[in-house]
Amino acid sequence: MKKKLLIILVAILVFMITPVVEAKEIKLDELYNGINFPVSSLPTWDFELDPGDILTFDRSNLKEIYGNYTFDDKVRVYINNELYNTNQQFTCDSEARENCKYTVLSYEGITNEKPPRGKNVKIAGTIVYWTSSLQFDINLYYQYIDDVSKGVVYNNLYDATNDNPTVYYEGETDILLKDPVRKGYKFLGWYTSPDFDENTRVTMINKDEPDELVLYAKWEKEEENIFTNPNTSSMIYIAVGICIIVILGTSLVIVYKYKKL
Repeated sequence: MKKKLLIILVAILVFMITPVVEAKEIKLDELYNGINFPVSSLPTWDFELDPGDILTFDRSNLKEIYGNYTFDDKVRVYINNELYNTNQQFTCDSEARENCKYTVLSYEGITNEKPPRGKNVKIAGTIVYWTSSLQFDINLYYQYIDDVSKGVVYNNLYDATNDNPTVYYEGETDILLKDPVRKGYKFLGWYTSPDFDENTRVTMINKDEPDELVLYAKWEKEEENIFTNPNTSSMIYIAVGICIIVILGTSLVIVYKYKKL
C-alpha cells in the first residue's frame, strides 16, 4: 500500500514539474487565402509541427477563390519520406468539408513504437494544391534526426528580443538565423568573432557546426529623428511678434508723454 502511494505521489510530482507546451493552431485555409496561382503551377506550403498542434481547414473560406475544388480529409503520413498510412483524417462539421480539424499525433501515437535508438523525430507538414484535379491534400512527414543536441550561445544581445534556437539536433537541416530586435538599434548581422570580422559573418546555423556555436550580434545606433511641430514654430513667431509690438507700443507711449512734459 505504501509503495503504491509513493508511486502515485511521484507521478503527481512529475506531472507538476513537467513544462506545459501550449499547442498551436494552424489555419491551413489562411495560408492560401487571397493567393491566386496559374493553372500550370503546383503550389505547396510547408510548416513545422509539434505533437498536439491542431490543423484546421474550412473549405468555405477558399470557395470564392478556387471555385468548386475538393479537400481530401485524409492525412497522408510519411516516415522518412516513405508513405506509412492514410488512416489519419480530419473531423469535419459537414460533408462539404467545413470547419475541419485534425490533432497532430506524436511518432509513438502514429506507430505505437518508440523512435529507433539514438534518433529523435521532427514533424513537418505540407499542404499541396493539385491544379490538375482542383484538390487540396495534407501530408505529414515524420523524419528521423540524430538525437545529439548542440548548443548556440548568443552574445551582445543586451535587451534585444531573440527568437533563434539555443539548442538544435545534429541531424537537422541548416537553420536560417532570424534578426533580433532591439529598440533604438539597427541589427547588422551575426558573427562568430567578437571583432566582427566580415569573413566570420553567418546567416544560418550549419548542421556541421561544433558542439557549441558562439555568435555575436553587431548593432548600429539609429539616428534620433528630432521632429519640430510647424504649429509650434508658428506660435513662437506670433509670440515674438506680439512682444515686439508691445515693446514698440510702450516705447511710443513713453516718448509721447515725455514730449508733452
